[in-house]
Amino acid sequence: LLKSESVQTMIDFEEDRKLQAQMLAEEEHVFEKLKKALQDERLKKGLSSSEVSREWGAPVVVVPEDGGERWVYRAKKGGFLGAPKIYLYFDRDSRLKKWQCLRMSCPK
Repeated sequence: LLKSESVQTMIDFEEDRKLQAQMLAEEEHVFEKLKKALQDERLKKGLSSSEVSREWGAPVVVVPEDGGERWVYRAKKGGFLGAPKIYLYFDRDSRLKKWQCLRMSCPK
């Protein structure tokens, strides 16, 4: 019984590792799409949060802030703290009011 539990644990661990790699790849894809939208000046102030999510994908983290929200998108390279990030700030009406790029340049 102990041997089969160990095997099952190893199988579960491998599945979790594959899922984590898949999630990181999706985060990177979404980050790159949003980065390109900024470079091409397709991201516009006033867009709704649902329009942004539908067009470029969901953020990694949503942080409540100043009556609105800050959405965090990140590249996978550099680890969580050192990775380039794009912050999107939405007002209380869920409209994009500004963005900020960390560890990379982006248009204002």
